[in-house]
Amino acid sequence: MDKPDMTHSLTLPGHEQSWGAPEALTWRNPVASYGSGNAAPRDTAAAGRLASCRQLSTFLPGTGSPAVPKRHGTPCLERPGKELNATSWQTKPSDRFILKWIKVHLSAKITPHLVPWQGLDPWMITLFSNSMGILAGLLAALGLPGTAGTVAALAQVLDGVDGQFARLTGRQSRGGAFWDSVLDRYGDGAMVIGLSVYLIRFPEPLPAGLLTLFGALAVIGSNLISYSSSRAEHLGIDVGPPTLASKGTRMSVMILCSWGTMLWQSAPLLAILYLVIHTQVVICQRLRRALESRQPL
Repeated sequence: MDKPDMTHSLTLPGHEQSWGAPEALTWRNPVASYGSGNAAPRDTAAAGRLASCRQLSTFLPGTGSPAVPKRHGTPCLERPGKELNATSWQTKPSDRFILKWIKVHLSAKITPHLVPWQGLDPWMITLFSNSMGILAGLLAALGLPGTAGTVAALAQVLDGVDGQFARLTGRQSRGGAFWDSVLDRYGDGAMVIGLSVYLIRFPEPLPAGLLTLFGALAVIGSNLISYSSSRAEHLGIDVGPPTLASKGTRMSVMILCSWGTMLWQSAPLLAILYLVIHTQVVICQRLRRALESRQPL
């Protein structure tokens, strides 16, 4: 009995590719130097991923190069017939303002170099970046706010890498998104607590009880921004347009104020007050809009 034809084909601009069994991946470029009809086999998944990564390095904004096929974790198609472009793998629709800028201009410079790494999973990057965020909070509490700001900045850049890596390698999952959202709260909260402890232990003459209250309100407000956004989306409630109280902005303010201690030791107080005031104002506005919506469950 003849074996069934398992070959599928997909045509991209200027390229043709076809694959049969999982272990065999064939790539043809009728225009490039391979020559018409000459196939370049990819014998292993590792070789395919490495070749894809090399082509991906030329498929960055401004190059105009076409995507490479996504097969066994290689970039570059989110689904058959949809070409993966700069915005689709670098960011997600919910990214706004500073966070989007960080992902496009910083995180996206790192991610393509990680694609060929065997054994690397997105959750590992998530865990590592948030561990750095927790370390930054600890360094701030120990009286090293400048170093804490640098570590937190690196953690913020890596925080965008995990999602990009998952999209490029075709390993997006609800579990991964859940991991990212939950662990982000640890890194975010650790930095707020670390700066609060720094202010209590070192330069700020304000009463420790008042600083503790400010720190608690900053942590609660920061978490409520993310929680209220997620909850409103789940319930289908319109709580207004995105605000500057998002995670990227909050973390950037804390990083800048941490570095600001080189000029003024109490600079982190500005970050704490910003988190207290801005987040609570946004939450009150969202509560008002939710009350006015009166949408039945």
